[in-house]
Amino acid sequence: DHLPGQVVVGNDPKWPVTNIACGAFHSMAITADLKLFAWGDAEGGQLGIPEVEQYFEDRPWVNAPVRLQVAPQRTAKEDQSGAEEILFTQVSCGEVHTCALSATGQCWSWGWGNFGQLGVGVSAKRFEAGQGDLLSKVLTPRPVHTQYFSGVPLVQVSCGGVFTAAVTGEGKVYVWGANEYGQLGRSPKDLIEADTPQKLVALAHTKTVLVSAGGFHCVAVDSSGRAYSWGGQGYGQLGHTPLPRVLAPPPVTRPPRGEERVDGVGV
Repeated sequence: DHLPGQVVVGNDPKWPVTNIACGAFHSMAITADLKLFAWGDAEGGQLGIPEVEQYFEDRPWVNAPVRLQVAPQRTAKEDQSGAEEILFTQVSCGEVHTCALSATGQCWSWGWGNFGQLGVGVSAKRFEAGQGDLLSKVLTPRPVHTQYFSGVPLVQVSCGGVFTAAVTGEGKVYVWGANEYGQLGRSPKDLIEADTPQKLVALAHTKTVLVSAGGFHCVAVDSSGRAYSWGGQGYGQLGHTPLPRVLAPPPVTRPPRGEERVDGVGV
């Protein structure tokens, strides 16, 4: 539909949406009470709802937000009946996977992990040939072990096409997933993919505050406001390669006459 329509997320209007993310064919949202909602395509497990076809009329997709309740993982000796629900503060969608940060700074991931983009030690290469794509699906949220981040809570996560990047509270960047274009900050000759988080050594001495993952590249910003980019550069998306020869300066863009605005008033 080409016209914007309101999405009703949750049943309580006093808890508005505070965070959203879109993948290739799915969407996620978090409300002010830190509850997580999902809708869209579920074929890769990216909604975090197992056996979705059984609940929604034999189709692998959901056309309205569904609340995703996640309980903490406990050992067999612990009482499951008293398990509290995980609360989330930020969510990000990749092409067919999803990552979300809990209120304690732990990353949870789910969806298709065929290139290791979930960061939980799952990838297609770990299974027999022909079975990896199917068996690398993680249908429910799974925590990414904090040990990979030296026990430091995360403050942000960003999902690229089939890879993921995250920033810790100490300003360190970690990446995992596909690296065919160097989106993990290393040469593809040295590392083709990683199914657990790897510290981005190139920014080890930089305090990073923000990272954004694209389809095949990444951009990060440090505490001084400087931007860094790496990965695929086929369309100039890195911003630090030589510019093509300039034939003429780009034109100054102006809105059509009658749509110009001064102090909020059309002129």
